[in-house]
Amino acid sequence: MRLNLTITFLLIFVCSTFSQEARVINDASGQAIPDVFLYHENKENVAYTNEKGIADLSSFPSGLIFFQHPGFYQKSIAYLGSDLKISLQEKILSFNEVVISANKWEQEEENISQKIVSISKKSIQFQNPQTSADLMAQSGQVFVQKSQLGGGSPKIRGFSANSVLLVVDGVRMNNAIFRSGKLQNVINIDPNALESSEVIFGPGSVIYGSDALGGVMDFHTIEPNWASDDELLITGNGLTRFSTAANERTGHLDLSLSKRKWTLFHSSSYSAFDDLRAGGNRSGGYRGEFERNFYVQRVNGSDQLIQNDDVNVQKFSGFDLFYTITKA
Repeated sequence: MRLNLTITFLLIFVCSTFSQEARVINDASGQAIPDVFLYHENKENVAYTNEKGIADLSSFPSGLIFFQHPGFYQKSIAYLGSDLKISLQEKILSFNEVVISANKWEQEEENISQKIVSISKKSIQFQNPQTSADLMAQSGQVFVQKSQLGGGSPKIRGFSANSVLLVVDGVRMNNAIFRSGKLQNVINIDPNALESSEVIFGPGSVIYGSDALGGVMDFHTIEPNWASDDELLITGNGLTRFSTAANERTGHLDLSLSKRKWTLFHSSSYSAFDDLRAGGNRSGGYRGEFERNFYVQRVNGSDQLIQNDDVNVQKFSGFDLFYTITKA
């Protein structure tokens, strides 16, 4: 009899310590969806998912549970007392675009007289640019002069260098005393750590100063998330990339740690580029053209032409990039 009571007590204890949960994820990406509203068909039991997409169902009786979120289609499922894993299909929503910093405060695009192009985080991830100069060029709105592999000098409406301002999280990267020729500072910005970017066309001197005569390229790095409770929330992303044109090897890792009262974000990226290699198949009138037969090398204090072993390789165009950023 005592043994039976002990077993019954253990079963009750085990059942009470393991509460039922519902985990909600994005059907397309598999990522957790926070702030999903759950309610029972009796309209009395409700819950919300946390940052990890998990909601507590311990107070829910058996029956039909509905899942609602403004960005996803509603879904319902029969609950029988066990854990649930639900995937929601994302809606295609159209909202008025919000420009973050054209006038250094949030405004709708229709209320701004200047032409502005916004590049979202989703667009940056889809384009997967090698450098921020490539990101500007892929927008189709900014001309980027790239006379060598590691270069990238943006030009807006004929203005460049000290007439076009680069801003990262409100901090200037160049000013009017910089050289008036081509300027490659934009490649110092890690495209994998960007939340969004905006290109402001036309004079921006009233807001940003005289060095914004031709326009402004405003970059915003990723903002760390805040947890809704005291439980430590850890999120991160990783990226590796290889390309054959320059034997590129790129690695990226970002990590976010957050609780209710503090948050920490760190991002690091490293890219190594070998000398740029051109295609070897040239047809028609281009046969034998654009070959690098010689390159210049300093020998005994003077420049000399050296025979290039591979006419398709642009010698000394390789470079390395290392980015790191920490925000708290």
